[in-house]
Amino acid sequence: MNTRDRQIFELLCQHGELSVQRLSEILQVSPSSIRRYLNTLHDHPYIHRTHGGATLSYVLQYNSIPVSFPDADDAEVRAIAHRAAKLIEPGDVIGLSGGKMCTELAINLRFLENITIVTNAVNIACELVGLSGIKVMVCGGMVDPGSFELVGQLVDKALEGIYIHKFFIGTDGLTVENGLTNHSESEAEVARNFAAHSGQTIVLSDHQKFKRSNLAQVIPAHKISMIITTDKTPPELLQGFCELGVKVLLAY
Repeated sequence: MNTRDRQIFELLCQHGELSVQRLSEILQVSPSSIRRYLNTLHDHPYIHRTHGGATLSYVLQYNSIPVSFPDADDAEVRAIAHRAAKLIEPGDVIGLSGGKMCTELAINLRFLENITIVTNAVNIACELVGLSGIKVMVCGGMVDPGSFELVGQLVDKALEGIYIHKFFIGTDGLTVENGLTNHSESEAEVARNFAAHSGQTIVLSDHQKFKRSNLAQVIPAHKISMIITTDKTPPELLQGFCELGVKVLLAY
């Protein structure tokens, strides 16, 4: 991938779809130059040409399953994922759960070097497999068609003897009282096992997930290493986590 590819890719990771005019302003080149460049992207693996601009290309499009509260704002998800990617260092073994947050984080990792990804999400593996700087380990099991996640005892067996430096996980609900929770008991069990094999468990949460609890607990609040969210989350909702020793990082 050349320098211009990478520049546009980084911008799309931060902003989502961008128009020709906006790309022209940011990159300080003429709109006609941007159009000529975008017209060469017919089969580009990461950047998709749209009418009037460009957006990210996904190997498998993740659509979150219906839940009882609104889906996260795309801009908030992108900001949290982009900030989370900055925590990853060469040599890291990274655990990724399934879901919208971790899918977006995976997209941000495409240019990193010398990292290993351990995941139970089929779509995340597809996004990263074959990249020169990334090794991908998929923990097998039965596929949940709603989330692309593999669940069951085979996932647990695959994690035996594995050490993960940083485990990133999205959430359906997050409270001081009930910790990190999930709508699915089978997905919660897999995530619990990932956390048990990890040095750090880092929760990626938009502001809507706080003060919500779901069917199955993944881990209690005091076992969370870090929460990455945004300033849309009221400070009083974060205070209790801070008092438990959980680090809070704001993407903006």
